[in-house]
Amino acid sequence: MLGYVGRELAFRVLGVAEWLSRRHRAALGALRTDLEAVYGTPALRRCLRAHPLLGHLLNSAGHAATPSQNMRQPGGALRAGNAYEAFNYAKSWLRTHSPGLAPDANEAEINVLLSTLLPLVLGTWTLIALAPLGVAVATAVAVAAGAVTALTFAQVLRLRRIECWEALRNLLEDHEMRLAADRLPTAPGVSADPPDPVAPSGSAEEVQPSGAA
Repeated sequence: MLGYVGRELAFRVLGVAEWLSRRHRAALGALRTDLEAVYGTPALRRCLRAHPLLGHLLNSAGHAATPSQNMRQPGGALRAGNAYEAFNYAKSWLRTHSPGLAPDANEAEINVLLSTLLPLVLGTWTLIALAPLGVAVATAVAVAAGAVTALTFAQVLRLRRIECWEALRNLLEDHEMRLAADRLPTAPGVSADPPDPVAPSGSAEEVQPSGAA
């Protein structure tokens, strides 16, 4: 119960930090532009022709969430809107059709890192309150715990900034890799047809030497 509550509190703090972060807000409205800049217009168009729903969501990614979307606020401090829906589409497609490219590692790391914050705070408080530490040592422990907390939270913010991007990037790369695999030529000297099975020795299909009865 404490672990669940601690994780939820950490996500609430994360949500406030992201709401205050202009950098995070700007990234959500520029997903299509970023994909086009990195991979080129032709590749993006090919991918969106195969995923028209994703194209619709990315065209509206900068729009504010509707009242009905706000009523269905997703968990994990994620904000409702078409950017979230595009991320969820890409993630679900990759999990179903290309699990090796699904962004599950990012999600797991975010959850693990946030789950460590409350134990770190409680452990630091317990150590300072119960252990016979001097003022200097107690202060050093508190400063060290604060530094670890800040670094952990900064890592979580970084992962959250790239989480949606990586899901969409992996979906586009998966589409291009599938097209490339279909265009690969057959290796020279290798027949596309499997070899004929060799007849077992002594069978009726075995080739008889010349002059045999």
